Amino acid sequence: MKNGFTLIELLVVVLIIGILAAVALPKYLRTAERTRAVRGLTMVKALGDSARRYYLENGSYPQKFQDFDIFYTVKSLSTSMDAGYERALMDNSDDLWIYPDNILFDRNNQAQSSQYRYIITYCYSDGSIWCGTRGAKGNNKDNTEICVSLGGKAGTPPAGCQTYRDANYKLSF
Repeated sequence: MKNGFTLIELLVVVLIIGILAAVALPKYLRTAERTRAVRGLTMVKALGDSARRYYLENGSYPQKFQDFDIFYTVKSLSTSMDAGYERALMDNSDDLWIYPDNILFDRNNQAQSSQYRYIITYCYSDGSIWCGTRGAKGNNKDNTEICVSLGGKAGTPPAGCQTYRDANYKLSF
């Protein structure tokens, strides 16, 4: 009777664990990215609702983050009013941008190595929300998958609504 495992048995177990990890990891990463996209969408929707309240009270849309009536945490804030925007860097290197005609959540994440690059946009003109993809960073198929998983349908944003993307998907709720 032998005590323990042979080297071959241990190698087979390690190989099986490696194969399972190789299959499960990409699915986990896609799920984690979709969660981040839903967080961005929720943030944009909340800011859009706040912008509508601001418009009803003031007759114009907010141009600065301090104009919104909701609380959020940012890592840093930069303003370029001559260029017409204010930018907030979030705690996870994603960006929020306030423009004269829309709000953008930019999943740029240049600080981390990520294959994802998409923007979620709230358009002041009609209250629509768009998810836009760009193929310049990573696999555009993955970015499109994120937008479609949020309920996106291919389309063209209204005039004046900046999305800066190769493909746009209207999100409906």
